Amino acid sequence: MKKERRAFLFFLCVFLMSAGEDFFEKGLDFYKQKRFLLAIGAFKNAVEMGNKDPRLFLLLGNSYVGIDDYDKAIETYQKGLQGALPMAYYGVYYFNLAYTYGLKKLYPQAITTFDQALAYDTNLTYAYWYKGMLYYKLRDKTNTIREWETYLTVNPTGPQNENIRRALELLRDPNFTFPDGLVQNPMDRSTNTEPTVTEPLVDITGALGDYKPEDKEKAEDTSLEEIEK
Repeated sequence: MKKERRAFLFFLCVFLMSAGEDFFEKGLDFYKQKRFLLAIGAFKNAVEMGNKDPRLFLLLGNSYVGIDDYDKAIETYQKGLQGALPMAYYGVYYFNLAYTYGLKKLYPQAITTFDQALAYDTNLTYAYWYKGMLYYKLRDKTNTIREWETYLTVNPTGPQNENIRRALELLRDPNFTFPDGLVQNPMDRSTNTEPTVTEPLVDITGALGDYKPEDKEKAEDTSLEEIEK
C-alpha cells in the first residue's frame, strides 16, 4: 500500500509539473502576441500548478503592465522576488518593479528600486536615464544632471544621448526653471508615442516593440477557453 501511495504521489507530481510547463509555454506564446489577458490566465494557471520557471512572475507582472494594472504588476514582481531566483534575475525584477512604481508616480520609491536593480546588475544602464526623468519630475535639478551625466558615461552610444545632451545644456543654464514639457517622461504611457522608447520594461523574451495589447477588453471566462486549446 505504501509503495502504491508513493507511486501515486510521484506520478501526480510529474503530471502537475508537466501541466505547469504547458501553461507556461502557452502564456509565453500569448505574451509574445501581446494578448496579455490570455497570457495572465495561462501564467496564473502555471503558478497554481507549481511551475518554478524564474521568468514566470516577471512575465506575469509585465502582462499586468500591458493592461495597465500596475498594482497587480507590483504585487507580482514582489512575489517573484520573494522566491528563490537565480542571481541573474534579481536586477531585471527590480528594474521592472521600479519602472512600474514610476508609472504609479511613486517617484522616490521608484528611484530607490532602480538603485536596487543596479546593485544586482550594472548593465541595466537605462536605470540612470529613468532616474533622471524621475528627479526631473521631482524638480531636483542637481540629481537630474548627475543621473543623465552618468548615463552618458556608462552608455555613450545610447539612443537618447542627443536628447539628453540638449536637455543638460538647458539644465546647466543658471537661469533655468522647470517649465512643463522640457523632456518627455517615457513612463507616461498616455503620452509616450515617440519611437525611441520601444521597450520600457526589460523583456528577456526579446523586444515586444509597441507594447499595446491585442486583447485589452474586459476578461471573461469564455475568452479564457483558448488557454486550454
